[in-house]
Amino acid sequence: HLLNAMAALGAYMLMDQPLEAAPGAAAAIRLSRRRGEHIQTPDGILLIDDCYNANPLSMESSLEYLLATAPERRTVAILGDMGELGPRAEEYHRRLGARLAALGVDLLVGIGPLAAAYVEGARAEDSGRRDRHLPDCDSAIAAVRGMLEPGDVVLVKASRFMMLERLVSALAGAAGGEPDKEG
Repeated sequence: HLLNAMAALGAYMLMDQPLEAAPGAAAAIRLSRRRGEHIQTPDGILLIDDCYNANPLSMESSLEYLLATAPERRTVAILGDMGELGPRAEEYHRRLGARLAALGVDLLVGIGPLAAAYVEGARAEDSGRRDRHLPDCDSAIAAVRGMLEPGDVVLVKASRFMMLERLVSALAGAAGGEPDKEG
């Protein structure tokens, strides 16, 4: 996010805009829905809804953002399949799972056929992990609530075809969560 902000500031300056106005302009930016949107639930769970799209690089960036957002809280990554990766798709999912474990994300819930490779990769990095794989969004809606604890910071990210916004809505709706004005 820092590099994006710096690039935007550079463009702002190239347009001969007054530097003093940049913070106000940045504060007025509204992100597209489901692209890092924060939803705070009454029981203290922070959902990061980033289920608009996914690829290996955006997944890793989102995991780093999750950890930076919650340095003192339990982190949960609910990751669905990434699409359109070709014949190496399973390998990319496995590598991301290993990276997730190496970064120190506390719990992984993989959703979808390819997401089993996330869990395999995470367990290869750390055999003591208690991550879960679920076959689809419907089973996740039924199971995930019981895995979360008050105070968790939860990233939900997948390619669009996984439709994990249904899971986000179920988690936020069940707890009466609303979008956080800062996220």
